[in-house]
Amino acid sequence: FGDGGGAGRGNHVRAMLAVLKPSAVETRFTPADSVQRRFFFFLKMDQALEADGKLNSGSSEGVAGPECGREMDMAAIERMKGHLRDEGYDLEGEPHVFTDYYLHEVMTAEKDGRQRTFEYSAEKLTACIRWRREFGAETVYQSCSAGKDEGVGRSLAPGLMQWSGEDGAGHPILFMRPALCDLATYDRDDYLRAHVFVLEQGLRRMRTGVTSFVLVADASDVGIKHIDMTFLRSLLRVATVGYPDRLGLLIVGPVGRVLSAAWAALSKLMPTRMRDKICLTRSPYDRLMELSPSLEDSQAMAALLARGGDDAASDDA
Repeated sequence: FGDGGGAGRGNHVRAMLAVLKPSAVETRFTPADSVQRRFFFFLKMDQALEADGKLNSGSSEGVAGPECGREMDMAAIERMKGHLRDEGYDLEGEPHVFTDYYLHEVMTAEKDGRQRTFEYSAEKLTACIRWRREFGAETVYQSCSAGKDEGVGRSLAPGLMQWSGEDGAGHPILFMRPALCDLATYDRDDYLRAHVFVLEQGLRRMRTGVTSFVLVADASDVGIKHIDMTFLRSLLRVATVGYPDRLGLLIVGPVGRVLSAAWAALSKLMPTRMRDKICLTRSPYDRLMELSPSLEDSQAMAALLARGGDDAASDDA
């Protein structure tokens, strides 16, 4: 995709971006916002969606088909559920996570050019369930939802992470601005739990039949002081083990020397399937306009993405 990604990646990016649409929600913070107000912002959007009946129910009833476009093999899905139960992993407790659609996506995705085997898919799902239990993903969500995790509250700096709208296929869009991280209160463990909390919100925001999300990372003003390689490696493990096949597309930019160096190190640790979903660019706004001119009037995009043309990210310490 523009940087040697090949036609396959380009088609994937175009398919995801051609249907992006502006958010109907605008929320602004001031630096003085309290921990409670930060939590309230994240929770009120979920409550609005739940009231509108759009949150993921876990059921496959009444929906045309999964994201990949293939007809679901319900016999194979039930076989997988039975296998996991036999291994001691009951999926009934988290129906919004392990939906029939998600199991289908995991089982029908490709590995090395071929559809994954049942055994490989089972290994990925088992590792995901174990991680959720060991990390306590559901506990993190419930605690943060009740406003009881002050560390996460401090980590949710205004504008740092924001779910805002969906693309035309219903994938929720997460906007991030890493440079807005409050370095004065930065704690690696708190910051990681904050990301898990936001990802857990994303799972609950997904409409029935949707299993992945779009991530737009505005890297404006990101410098060396914002790069914690230990944290990034931990976050990569969270993404690959705890939330496999959830990332549909990631656009990062503007990219300067600091992010290029970080990417060179992290990309070697990523599965090929994940690398192919990541687009690095010096001008994310211009790249989005090239692929989807309808975004021109999106206030959410204009507010969260750099409009600096080809200006590179800050490399200041």
